[in-house]
Amino acid sequence: MSRMLHKDYVLSVIHEYKFEQKKNIPIRGKNHQVIAYLSSVKKTREHAEILTEWRNKHMYSFFTWFHATVDGTLKWIESIMDREDRILFLIQNLEGKPIGHIGLTNFDFEKNTCEIDSVLRGVEEELPGVMTYALESLIDWVFNRLKIDSVYLRVFEDNHKAISLYKRCGFILWKRVGARKIVERDFIRWVEVEGGSNIFLNYEKYIVYFIKERSQIR
Repeated sequence: MSRMLHKDYVLSVIHEYKFEQKKNIPIRGKNHQVIAYLSSVKKTREHAEILTEWRNKHMYSFFTWFHATVDGTLKWIESIMDREDRILFLIQNLEGKPIGHIGLTNFDFEKNTCEIDSVLRGVEEELPGVMTYALESLIDWVFNRLKIDSVYLRVFEDNHKAISLYKRCGFILWKRVGARKIVERDFIRWVEVEGGSNIFLNYEKYIVYFIKERSQIR
């Protein structure tokens, strides 16, 4: 498949999973049994209220810190729906209850890679181990359905719980980059510093990249 045809194929699949109501990705646990589903977030007040609650509860896991509102989250969901190379999945149990989310973004069709983002467990007590199974199921879908060669993700270096999850799923440390804090009126942003991998400079926070390649599982 040519690069252009592959791009068209990937974007069409993402569009299909975003907008067709019954399209989802099964999350398989032990013994390959389906324990939950990945289903695209929708621009509804119900979803916005859930995501807003989770966003505020886990604010410091994100690269931008602010107090989220439902109206602001609705606009954010709309921006995801409008962007053809991005999708956010809700992690839902078999009864349809949302318990977390995980997404795909920043597809690079020249390098045939994409970023996994917005990895968040919103409900702690539900389905132990589901984040591991959700991430593994999404990676399997990306490699085998979308035919992407590698996936990467970014996380604060001090987010040890998330890093443990990524290592369990076979991700390998790729690089470490310094981050600069930008304080604006209503929020704080952490921005990667150009040349921020210089080991002789110190930064208040660091962002680490982890990568996993399809060749690792062949």
